[in-house]
Amino acid sequence: MASIRQTWRNPLARTADRAEATARLLLTTLWLLTLPVIAVVGSVAWQQASAIAADQQHTRSSTTAELLDDAPNIAIDDQGMFVDQQQRATARWIAPDGSERIGSVTTTAGGHNGDRIKIWVDRTGAVTSPPASPTTSAVLIITLATGVALAWGALLAVAQYGIRRRLDRRRMAGWDDEWERIGPLWSGRSGGAGTQP
Repeated sequence: MASIRQTWRNPLARTADRAEATARLLLTTLWLLTLPVIAVVGSVAWQQASAIAADQQHTRSSTTAELLDDAPNIAIDDQGMFVDQQQRATARWIAPDGSERIGSVTTTAGGHNGDRIKIWVDRTGAVTSPPASPTTSAVLIITLATGVALAWGALLAVAQYGIRRRLDRRRMAGWDDEWERIGPLWSGRSGGAGTQP
């Protein structure tokens, strides 16, 4: 802020210098004004994610499933890398209402018939993903909000750089014009001084 004031008060500052200082001030102000907006949006998203996580904590439960067949072995690609260490297999488990269910579950590759694995089910007994953790949700949203703020700042910094490059070209053109006007005067003055006795 102080450097911007100095630029505007400097009698030697050119229009391009003042334009660059103004652009820097406006872009910085724009970035600072968006930070509270990002914080509010992140807060609302965190409340929603917390509500979803709390609902999942109450509506999903873990149970033990017994594999009814062998799971496929680990798949390896042409380069010898593991493609997927998780495979699908048929299993049997007890739903929250006490009924027996049979269906496809995700298990470690190479699992055998009779192996017992932990799965998550919803209230109907259908296999589902584990419930979201409120802590994980908070960390994810904070990371996203920080990333958005930094990305927005980086975008504005790129805009500032582009403005400066354009103004630098204008400054260079102005210096060239002034040198064409002043250069002959200097050379004429030095030439005249050399001819005097």
